[in-house]
Amino acid sequence: MLSNLIKFNPLIAYMGTLVSFLIIFGVLLLFCFLFFYAAIQDAKKKDKQQLKLLQELPEHVELKAIVKFNIGRPQGRFLKEKKFQGSGLLYTLNQQIFFKDAFEMEDKIFNPSEIVIKWHDEAEENVENSFSLDDGQEKIYFHIDNSKFLFSNANNLTSTYELFRDLKEYQSVNN
Repeated sequence: MLSNLIKFNPLIAYMGTLVSFLIIFGVLLLFCFLFFYAAIQDAKKKDKQQLKLLQELPEHVELKAIVKFNIGRPQGRFLKEKKFQGSGLLYTLNQQIFFKDAFEMEDKIFNPSEIVIKWHDEAEENVENSFSLDDGQEKIYFHIDNSKFLFSNANNLTSTYELFRDLKEYQSVNN
């Protein structure tokens, strides 16, 4: 009778393998769910910040765009992989160009007669297909993000180059 209990049962072995596989698959699904949940929440937070910036604008803004920016300073010393440091709002008002960082850490006001607006086709500072505003003290790269996430609804302009052209025209009119 004891020898019957000790016998190998293939059904029990297969069930153990199946349960182990289901546990591993469940843990993998949980990690994927948490990753996508965090990405969606981050996109919603970014959209809220961008809409808040748009709502805080003065009434008579002539040109406005939600942009990504990179000042060229390293964003952490180890393996800088991000092309852009963050997002913000670029707008024109009263013969000046304003940039408001979404986190209000890099806000800047540019005088069109004192800056150089330059288009960048080639990668410079790990940024290509962007333009820069350079006031002699600091050079900031800008790019309009056309790849919208599921919940994005903030930007109106169609391209970074269109914004560059509009700013060059604004600069020539206000010089």
